[in-house]
Amino acid sequence: MGSKETFFAKFWGTIEKSGIGLLEPMQTKRVMLAESKAKRVDTLLMAKTEDDINAVKEGKKGIDENGQLYNIVSTNVEPDGHSGIQAIRNFSFLRDAERFMNLFHIFHRAESEIDSDSFKGDASEEPIDSDWFLRWRNHAELISSDKMQSLWGRILAGEVHTPGSFSLRTLDLLSKLTTNEAEIIEKLGSIIIENYIYVDKEFLEKKGLDTSAFLKLDEYGIIQYRDLLQFSVGANEPVSGPVLIRCNGHGLIVSCDAPMRFDIPAYSITTIGIELLSLGQYDADIENLRNLGNVIKNKGYDVKIVSGISIDG
Repeated sequence: MGSKETFFAKFWGTIEKSGIGLLEPMQTKRVMLAESKAKRVDTLLMAKTEDDINAVKEGKKGIDENGQLYNIVSTNVEPDGHSGIQAIRNFSFLRDAERFMNLFHIFHRAESEIDSDSFKGDASEEPIDSDWFLRWRNHAELISSDKMQSLWGRILAGEVHTPGSFSLRTLDLLSKLTTNEAEIIEKLGSIIIENYIYVDKEFLEKKGLDTSAFLKLDEYGIIQYRDLLQFSVGANEPVSGPVLIRCNGHGLIVSCDAPMRFDIPAYSITTIGIELLSLGQYDADIENLRNLGNVIKNKGYDVKIVSGISIDG
């Protein structure tokens, strides 16, 4: 069994052990069907379930005392005392069915993440923590927007691959974010330099990152905004030789004939912020790098922008 197949097996094994019986059709068919046919069955199952949900919403179907769907025949008969009970049944069905569909879609998005080869190395053999998965599921089943479902799918795939990648605090924070707030966080991705944000207020405002955006990010514990920090090179002792400052596959090489020491005003990214930003893939903002490079150059150092830098160096 290849590394991807092992990853998939661990992924579905995690879900099966969690006791989510609603997903049994998805698990069973993957054993019985070829992948292309399995995906077609998934699509049909989702479409049928969504049709049933809409039919209940529109009053075309109801739920009987055994929890089974039935067609409602239009009549002019006045509602009797059972109408309230029927409404409760319908409400319970819609609530559970919509949560089921949310999980269904998110599991598929997690599958796509696994299939995309975006994870480095083989999946860990360490099982996912059951309490973590329970917290994840309780949040994820309430997520209905496509963009946020993608984030929750990435988190699950990442945690299955490497347990401990995402803390419970990160899950709780993500559950409170709106789509617009998630987009603000995404804007940070291309300008993060060594887990700092270089403070160039004119540039940041042009990117839609004004004071109100940073206050919100600080409130959520994603950055340290109220305390302006310094990104330092040679803070304890001047550095000899070239220094590499990285940003998403690009970087600045700073050099000087004499030992170097300089500070750059910056906001620091917190641990939670780093975990959230790991969910995306970003290209370096070259304008941001160039601006920082000019600031360092004005301090008397030689600076070059380079590309093709791996995360591991």
